[in-house]
Amino acid sequence: CLYPGCMDQMATNYCATCNVNDSLSCTYPSCQPYPFSEDWESGSTATQDWLTASGANASVYLQNGPQAGGLPLGTIMPVINGSYHLEMTGHSTAGSYLNYATEQGAYSNTLHVASATVCVDMSNAGPAVEMTFTGQVVSYFSTVGYAWGRVKVNGTVVADINGNTAYNNITITNQTGLWTYDMSAYSGDSSVHVTFEYAGMYGSGYSSGMYGCFFRVDDISMYDLLPCTYYAGSASVDSDVSCNGGGDGSATASVSG
Repeated sequence: CLYPGCMDQMATNYCATCNVNDSLSCTYPSCQPYPFSEDWESGSTATQDWLTASGANASVYLQNGPQAGGLPLGTIMPVINGSYHLEMTGHSTAGSYLNYATEQGAYSNTLHVASATVCVDMSNAGPAVEMTFTGQVVSYFSTVGYAWGRVKVNGTVVADINGNTAYNNITITNQTGLWTYDMSAYSGDSSVHVTFEYAGMYGSGYSSGMYGCFFRVDDISMYDLLPCTYYAGSASVDSDVSCNGGGDGSATASVSG
């Protein structure tokens, strides 16, 4: 049987069950202006036209409260920063999750993969561009790489500035840290699709929430690496203190750009 529909995964009406591509039916999210900063604090991924997707054994959502899953019993995991962060996790049952010791093997478990994608218009970007975000890969299991996180650009896996294409809960030992990527190759492109992709076994509902596996993302920023060309700062003394050790002096500092 023929099932026509939009088969472009970057489209808002992507049809995973279609087998005949109808490109004219595709609708696409708007590309966000550059420099880019995510807006999780709005409480909705729709604010910046994020596309979210997940297999039957995974999920993706904005987390806005303490969560006990994925860490030792009794540990509370708050939101990374502000009121929300993006969170991807596994399923309440084990399902089939094989070959998870390697990046290729883990992501071959398509039912356990979740992602969030945003389009950025980088047509006005400078020659040197960087992307940073706060990332955390968490699992209760400290010796088994059950949870993975990585970044794709235009559907292709990219390495960070350290040459790593993915991290799991062992390689970053459950710690929140800054992930940094060189995005200079995409400068001038009006539609750059950036995807944050998770692969993992268990979710927050498995075994009363103890054994969850998570990829958490927050504070995504894309910007030019030419800071001295777009900001300036100055400072001046308005009045000295009347005596050594006094507190009646004043000064003014100002920045622009």
